[in-house]
Amino acid sequence: GRNERWKFREIVTEVEVLVRGKPAWLSRTKIDPDVLAPEGPGVAEAYTYSGSLAILADGFTQWPQLIAEINRELAAFPDVNGGVSKLAGDGCLVRLLASSAIDLTEMSAALWAAARALILDLPAFDWRKY
Repeated sequence: GRNERWKFREIVTEVEVLVRGKPAWLSRTKIDPDVLAPEGPGVAEAYTYSGSLAILADGFTQWPQLIAEINRELAAFPDVNGGVSKLAGDGCLVRLLASSAIDLTEMSAALWAAARALILDLPAFDWRKY
C-alpha cells in the first residue's frame, strides 16, 4: 500500500527447523519501529522487503559449489541486496533485501532453482503466477 512502509506496532517471528529431530536452523526476528527504525543505517535502509532462504540438505557435500552459484545469482539481480553463509550443519542461509515484492520473489525463485538443480539434480519449475 501507499505510505504503509514500516507502519505497524511490532512483528515477532520464530522459525525452527529440525532435521532428524535435531535443530538445524532457528531464526528469531523482532521488528519494533518505535525502538529501532527499520529504514535506518545498517537495518533495512531504503529497502521495503526482506526475506530469508534456508537451504538444508542432510548429507549434501557440495556446499562450496552451491554457495558460489548463489553468489552468481545474487550478482545477477542488482535490485536485490543479499548474502549467503554456510551453516554449522548441512545447510546455508541466504538473507535478502529488496525494494519490490516482485524482485524478492524472482530472486527467491532463482536461488531455489539453483539449489534444486545442485542438490536434487532436478530442473526448476514455475512456482505460481502472481
